[in-house]
Amino acid sequence: MFNWFYVNNIWIMRLNIIIVWYNEEPNIPKLLKHLEYLKSKIDCRIIYVDQESIDNSVDLMKKWWAEVYIRQNKWYADPDKKWAVEELCKDGEWCFILDCDEEFNNHLADTICWIMEDNEDGKCYSVLRKTEFLWKNVAEARQLRFFKKGAVILTLDVHNYINPADDVIHVYLKEYIDEIDLKLKWQWVRFLINKNNNYSDKELDKIWNISTLKVIILMIWMPILWFFWWWIVHKNFIRWWAWIIHCTLQAQYQFWIYAKMYEKIKTQKYKKH
Repeated sequence: MFNWFYVNNIWIMRLNIIIVWYNEEPNIPKLLKHLEYLKSKIDCRIIYVDQESIDNSVDLMKKWWAEVYIRQNKWYADPDKKWAVEELCKDGEWCFILDCDEEFNNHLADTICWIMEDNEDGKCYSVLRKTEFLWKNVAEARQLRFFKKGAVILTLDVHNYINPADDVIHVYLKEYIDEIDLKLKWQWVRFLINKNNNYSDKELDKIWNISTLKVIILMIWMPILWFFWWWIVHKNFIRWWAWIIHCTLQAQYQFWIYAKMYEKIKTQKYKKH
């Protein structure tokens, strides 16, 4: 029963909140404000993994009594989230993955506490994550964020690094978190372009043994499919210019992946000559 610890003759349940990010100084105060309510309900261990920030993120988290760890900046957070769960949490402990640019309401905090008090094994939990762009909600997606260590499989994949383990029931909570990058409200477009450029580099590792012809076909069709997928599935047609810009940038993300793959194939080919 590792998810409890013993203090003053009382067993107390603890939640590991794992936060991994880079240069989050403007976002941290609001994040901590949202965590205050959760901390008032249940004992929380804040694990902050910093990717070599050059602002005051580390000092702010230390002032809030967070455990701070410095890791090499990989330009995406998934590997360090995996590391934090596997290396810093014990088997059977509750873990909650959170980003600094996310907000959650008290209803989600209450639900987390209720699940922990029920202490039912064999389940992991997804929450609805709403993404804001240019002051509009442009996407909603279920993400597995709340689980006991051992109930999930963590990978290094971009966007899909947590999956339920065998025989574990995946529960979808109705509560949600908002992705709102507070420090970049005046440069959302630039931020998404930089983010997609970095992520497209990481996506190359997932593409193996693919022909040049197939890369060209995917480079043409995937941006088109993604544009309309974001347009229809996420109902972005009702958001006017916010959806046009967001869908176009997401389509561009797919184009970059296969354009870089084409470059990689050609580079390897000419290196042999």
